[in-house]
Amino acid sequence: MRDWNKLADEVRALAKKKYRFPKNRPPFVRSQFIKFKEYDRLQMGRLDATLRAQTLDDEKKLELAALFLRMRFMVIANTSFDYTLNWRLPSNRACLHLAEKIKREDQAVIALLMPTIQTVIGAPGNLKMATEEGDDQFVPSQFLLNAAGDAVIAVDDLLDSARDNTELLFLEIKEEEKYHPDSLEVEHQYTFSAAVTPADLDRICAITGKAGREYLCALEKKHRLSQGEKPSVGHALKKLVHALLKASVLKDGSEDGVSMLVCFNPIHEFYQQWSFLPSNIKDRIAVYRPKNNHEENCSLESQLLALFDGASIVLTPAEYEKIESDDVFPCIHQIANVLGSILNSHSDLFKMPLTGMELTFIDEELPTDKYLDYLSANFKKALRYRVPVLGDDAFLLQSHLFFEIASRDAFQFYYSDFESEEVKKCISLEIKNFVSSLAHLSIVLSISPPKNWLNIIRILDDTIGLMLASDDKSWDGIVYLMQKIPSDDWVQLCDALYEWNETHNIIKVYDLLFLVDAIPHSQYDIFRKAIFRLSFSVIKNSDRAGALFWYAPLEHCGLLYHLFRPAIEAALTNAETISAFFCQVLCENWLFLALISKSILQPHISTDFMKAALSKFNEDQQLYFIGAMLPLLDEAGISQTLFLDLLLQVNIKKWVEFFNIWGAKRISAVIQNLPAFEALLKHLVIEQRHVPFMLELSKVFCFEFKVEPTKLYDLMMQFPLVKPAYFLKLFINQLPYMLSQLMHGFLSALEYGNKLTAVFLKQFGFYLEQALPLLLSDVELEKIAPWIFDETILGGHIPNSPITLLRTGFSEIKIAVECNQLCASVACYQKIRLLSQFINTDESERSGFEKPFAQVRDALLNFFGKDFFADVMEYEKKSMSAAVAVVAPMREVSVQTDFFRSSSRSASPTHTNSVRLYHSASAM
Repeated sequence: MRDWNKLADEVRALAKKKYRFPKNRPPFVRSQFIKFKEYDRLQMGRLDATLRAQTLDDEKKLELAALFLRMRFMVIANTSFDYTLNWRLPSNRACLHLAEKIKREDQAVIALLMPTIQTVIGAPGNLKMATEEGDDQFVPSQFLLNAAGDAVIAVDDLLDSARDNTELLFLEIKEEEKYHPDSLEVEHQYTFSAAVTPADLDRICAITGKAGREYLCALEKKHRLSQGEKPSVGHALKKLVHALLKASVLKDGSEDGVSMLVCFNPIHEFYQQWSFLPSNIKDRIAVYRPKNNHEENCSLESQLLALFDGASIVLTPAEYEKIESDDVFPCIHQIANVLGSILNSHSDLFKMPLTGMELTFIDEELPTDKYLDYLSANFKKALRYRVPVLGDDAFLLQSHLFFEIASRDAFQFYYSDFESEEVKKCISLEIKNFVSSLAHLSIVLSISPPKNWLNIIRILDDTIGLMLASDDKSWDGIVYLMQKIPSDDWVQLCDALYEWNETHNIIKVYDLLFLVDAIPHSQYDIFRKAIFRLSFSVIKNSDRAGALFWYAPLEHCGLLYHLFRPAIEAALTNAETISAFFCQVLCENWLFLALISKSILQPHISTDFMKAALSKFNEDQQLYFIGAMLPLLDEAGISQTLFLDLLLQVNIKKWVEFFNIWGAKRISAVIQNLPAFEALLKHLVIEQRHVPFMLELSKVFCFEFKVEPTKLYDLMMQFPLVKPAYFLKLFINQLPYMLSQLMHGFLSALEYGNKLTAVFLKQFGFYLEQALPLLLSDVELEKIAPWIFDETILGGHIPNSPITLLRTGFSEIKIAVECNQLCASVACYQKIRLLSQFINTDESERSGFEKPFAQVRDALLNFFGKDFFADVMEYEKKSMSAAVAVVAPMREVSVQTDFFRSSSRSASPTHTNSVRLYHSASAM
């Protein structure tokens, strides 16, 4: 059981101690301070009454004591009454003692005393470890509240670290692009690497006087010279370090090790600069090591040699021996860190010009280590004996009146019920009179307990509407309020605004986007929880949900979905709302949007859903939507029925695009065999869509499943309106095998004297008339081996090469057909001879052309098979001899080419007797 009366006596004794405040205050400020000190005494009196109250249990007293400390800090932060500026103030000492006594065992004192503090700048560890000494002692004089009010600066620790790494103090500007949803423009903005701001540095100077200004001035000069664009060894080395870090695992987030070759160019560039350095400079800096590190392999030379070797730079035997003996671990990130430490420990590297660049330097010297030691000692002394200073009291003078109002509201337990109601009425009136701007509202909210915020916003109902909507945007006002209160209280703020926005509907979709843009990435999780209810009052329907993604660039869509997912899910409940949602977004983003919103869409995926949704889109949007939904349809399972239903929803003119979006793999999945193909065609016959289906599908697709020529022929006969060429194109990869199979049957019958059936002869004749010309057409051959027709490929036109002779032969055949000197059937056999002789070209004739020859030959053999050309030649030879007895030979003009004449195997005759299959068949 805590002795609250004893604690109240201790707090009162500390608060009553005499204290002389700094005298250097303007008269007006001095008079205002007198008023505030009166309020301060009044509040300490209320705290005393709270601690001694007999009607409150321990838990309620702890709650009210913590609330008192919070409210007080929100008023005095960064003012002359700030704990870190005026730690000797009696009421400050009393509050520090209270915080030490009521905190939980594992809680940091500062978390109660200064509850907005999130981090400690300059000190490692969590809040408790970084701010407390032994026995849980927090010493405010060792810290300084930063200008933003969300962190304290461990001044001594920070300056010690900044001596070796001045980027902790001074801004390192980095450019980035920022997207503006309202204007659809990209603005170049900048982020800063420093842990503190210029305002914080001014405050450090204020508490340490001349010693602080001199030390910071010297560190700034060191930073400026080290950051300059002077062509120094230090600058070149820093450029190399940044390149190494950028490529390393820790910078890029890669899970795989990064090879030295990733930084090939930066390493080689530095090697050139290093190799041209004078030997005396190179020898001197080669042994540089990080401060307080004397390991041999941590020298500058050891680290650089490891890099040079990893980048395949040729070194001397002595350097290779040193690499082996030093055994530096070849990790880019580790080497970059060591080089960075060397750079920070040896600032004179920035005074050494690169060879040939000496004239670009000006006569400005870096502070020496001895001089920095002297300045550092003076700074530490000034910090240790610093005196209280004045802060920025504008907020204090505005807010102390409301501190009185809010504390009356929070500590009503000692009023009677009647008095309490009267106090509430009075408070409401005073709040209305006090609040006339967002700045005033932030004061009210920051001081008041969060549980009271909804009541305050209700009291200020119309006033808040005017403030948030005064410039036709609400996001900046909400961001302003969020910046003024601890992030732990964002949920209460947004929940209060939700209740208010449900009535006023002032916060718009683009306000949410700007809110996301203004919130730091590190606080997104807190923001997502805070915005949960408020987002429902903004994203009320599918149109608004879609508008959210219309304004945003693609790379932000995933984040927006993550932050506002519950509200988006509530807005998308059926095909109509989902299609309306997609209509609000650029079609090009639909696939990505469907993937990130998979959990919403997946339960709705069905044939009926797809048909209903597609009916809401125009022709182009339908294709985008199908493409976006396909990954989800894959998981749900794609049936032939779904394929047909979607196909029939799409305009026939868009079917080729539909097939391309659907993809060969999915088409093969819904048409796995010939019976499935037949069933699909029969469905399309009912819709009178089978002819365009075959026409468009044959342009972009061919089946891979095996089919016998007889069965394919029977299928073609079932659909007489469909041109046979459409079927044959769909099975074109199998046509060489089918033709060979039929020719083997025909030749076998000839050899053994077997009679062929009329059905076989009819089918064989059909394939020979329809399939062979298709296979050997220039269009199809160009797909198989484009080198035959384009002399710009494979080294261009090379006289007497096998490819050139083949190309010439095909050209002459084409001309002969166009001039009616050669019929189509004979042209096919002439092409077969050309291709057969090309494939069987003697090694002596392809000498010097082996690589391009092999590429063309392999392409032909991969498609036609190794025996196809021989089978056709054998068929032609035997079928002609079988037909001679009963059919007068047809004399056709043959094409003579250099290819024929140059062939060592055979020369084509001047005239060739060639007959079609039905001529041969008549001899049977």
